[in-house]
Amino acid sequence: MRVVVTGMGIVSPIGTGIDQFWNAAVEGRSGINRIECFDASGQHSQIAGEISRFNPTSFLSIKQVEQTDRFTQLALYAANLALEDAGALEAYAPRRRAVSLGSGMGGFSTFESSAARKLQNKSMPPFIVPRIMANSAAAWIATKHRLKGAHLTRLHCHHHDVAYRHDPSDHQSRRSGSGLRPRLYAQSRAPEKNTNRPMQCIWVWRQ
Repeated sequence: MRVVVTGMGIVSPIGTGIDQFWNAAVEGRSGINRIECFDASGQHSQIAGEISRFNPTSFLSIKQVEQTDRFTQLALYAANLALEDAGALEAYAPRRRAVSLGSGMGGFSTFESSAARKLQNKSMPPFIVPRIMANSAAAWIATKHRLKGAHLTRLHCHHHDVAYRHDPSDHQSRRSGSGLRPRLYAQSRAPEKNTNRPMQCIWVWRQ
């Protein structure tokens, strides 16, 4: 069984895209600065690694921005970069392409703002649930890129995501539970018979 990484996409505090991220890392630039995305004056810690100058309207419509949490927008953009780096996947049938995504919390910013509205006895926006769901990012990536395989979202991994081509006919892996391991799943599959074709992996790093 062979696994190959064919594309990478990065959205991080020290750069967006492979070249910008790598150059900043090699030069030792820090992505830690004073928090600007909210008022942190009353917090004990007032520094963080923020992704600045990120504009979701550059690749999403206004309506789509309203339907998605920031974590989904970041994952979508990183996936776009990774797929662009990997090249076209049209050679594979849609049901042989899938998403496996790791998320620490899902749409927490939506959860926080909705809780505040509830405490103020305000009405709830209509897209609260789909924005908060941890599998929202995987669903949007799959929908946008027509990936119709078995999609997975794991809720303990907050520093990386991975999308890969998956063979839905491999029922044994799903029954054994190995399909719940995004980073190990590709290695747990039995090799395809009479073929040396490697599994195609696309790593999507985001912070």
